[in-house]
Amino acid sequence: VAFGLFGFAALGASFPYYYVKNHQTKNRNLLQQQDPLSGSQVIRGAYLNTGSKDAGPDPTGIGKLGATKGNISLLKKHSKSHKLNKTKMSNKSVDVEAVDVDLVAGMFEASLFLPSENEYELKQHTIGNFELTLYSHPAASTDYDLTGIIVWPVSKLLSFYLVHKQQCLKDMFVLELGSGCGLPGLVASSLQNCNEGFGERKNQTHGRVVLTDCEEEVLKVLSKNVKHQISLIPETTSFLTSEYLLWGNETEQIFEAAAFREKYTKVPDIFIAADVFHPSFGSPKQVFDTILLMSSSTEKLKNMLRTKHDEETLPLEKKVEEKRKDIELWVGFVDRGNMTEVLEASVVAGFAHKIVILDEFVPEEFMKEVLSFSDRILMIVVFTKTVYE
Repeated sequence: VAFGLFGFAALGASFPYYYVKNHQTKNRNLLQQQDPLSGSQVIRGAYLNTGSKDAGPDPTGIGKLGATKGNISLLKKHSKSHKLNKTKMSNKSVDVEAVDVDLVAGMFEASLFLPSENEYELKQHTIGNFELTLYSHPAASTDYDLTGIIVWPVSKLLSFYLVHKQQCLKDMFVLELGSGCGLPGLVASSLQNCNEGFGERKNQTHGRVVLTDCEEEVLKVLSKNVKHQISLIPETTSFLTSEYLLWGNETEQIFEAAAFREKYTKVPDIFIAADVFHPSFGSPKQVFDTILLMSSSTEKLKNMLRTKHDEETLPLEKKVEEKRKDIELWVGFVDRGNMTEVLEASVVAGFAHKIVILDEFVPEEFMKEVLSFSDRILMIVVFTKTVYE
């Protein structure tokens, strides 16, 4: 009896160890996985499966030389200079010289998971009495890296607000953050040209609209839509552009902001953005910091770079008289439980805010469409601040 009780206790005590060990082995993080990816893991997309750590074991052993496992570019680069006769993969001996490096690289080529050119559809969007066509992907969802290739309801909501406030856009320099397909920005540009009296441009920034994004694939479709818009309205050729703009990297942002100010000379009057406060995009502070940098004087930005890099050879820019300027940020906001965090970040950055009543300009049919799409609350929030350019 004593022996049986002892055995039972030992078995019970060992159960958690074996359970945890087997559970961790079965559900371990893909970044730590040594085995080849399964079919379901591959389907999850390029941005998960083409990274340098989750493409499975490195059949050449290059990882031991300093490269991370599965780094295809390094696999190509070193395949000729590091030919190992044998290595072990999945407990089987593999002749590496017999492996087609280009084939292996192609298996994890990002383009295999990205939309092809012919997958984008030219679709007409009706915003009140205003109509606009642009290219977008017909999918209902995608990886967060590629959310910009789809036109989301919140972009339409912001577009409705732009049409509602079209007189406020007259002669305004508009910059869109995280444009994606660019529906709000293209609506803003079209409004600059379709309203009476909008044809006269005082200079290169009056009535200009700049659309920005940071994802390479998204920028392709954004650029395509800009060109399409210009082909329909040739007058916008000099006043509608798309640019690369990333937030979250302070040093890079300063360089980008300085280059932007050099190119366009003027601080944007109105910033517009749809769903830029998605938690996966970083903290709300980064968005407001980006706007403040884009609103800074060229001299201030250059001095910030000097301070950042402590370059004694770079002289301080002469202080020039700065002018007061009121800027606004019009946001199509999707409430994901982070509203308080966003408003707190805006207060810290010195912005005032107001929430717009949607009943004044949003059709009831559109709101019904939104409710059928998601139970999340959509809203328009306007942030304002006085800056010195």
